[in-house]
Amino acid sequence: MGFRLIYLGTTSLVTLLYIYTRSAFTSAVGAAFVAHTIRQLRLINHIHRQATRITIFQSTPVYAFSALSARTGIGLVFFSIIIIGLNTSSGLDLVSLSVVAIFMLASVAAFLLPLNGMHQYLVTEKARLMGEANHRIEVMIAKLHQRIDTDSLEKIGDLNSALGGLITERDFLEKLSTWPWNSATLRGFITAVLLPIVLYLVTRALGSILHF
Repeated sequence: MGFRLIYLGTTSLVTLLYIYTRSAFTSAVGAAFVAHTIRQLRLINHIHRQATRITIFQSTPVYAFSALSARTGIGLVFFSIIIIGLNTSSGLDLVSLSVVAIFMLASVAAFLLPLNGMHQYLVTEKARLMGEANHRIEVMIAKLHQRIDTDSLEKIGDLNSALGGLITERDFLEKLSTWPWNSATLRGFITAVLLPIVLYLVTRALGSILHF
């Protein structure tokens, strides 16, 4: 007895089973990954909140978890690529497109949100250092004015040198970044986020050409 496909409308039963199985498997894996991601990123955020001895001048501990959160975000981007790849021939329907958008937004959130605590800490620390530098500059300018007003110009060169050093310190502090990642990590993450968008545009363009 030959095997006969059972058709439901215009779709065979085997095709429907394949679609449902594929969707169920993708959803299950995606849900498990999202749960793991939430737990992992909450842990990163907790560790950052407990970090009170990190200095803005030492980048290694500041950047410690940015690579991990970036890899987690890229993992979520990977699910978007899978969904786009599985729907290359038929194109993305509204539901699939919405799921891709959710994964993309989740990937950005997975990268940024756990690092927000460290960013706020660095902002506060930079503001404190800038405040101290500006206060010392104010004091040094007052001493310089006092020397000038009292015509006590001996060692005024030392005051000028100290003032110049404080201004250099303030300028240096102004250039310090308060973002807890290096440029290479950020570029890698942005590239990964743009990949599904490029893939989607390419598949749409190919689909238009093939159907032309």
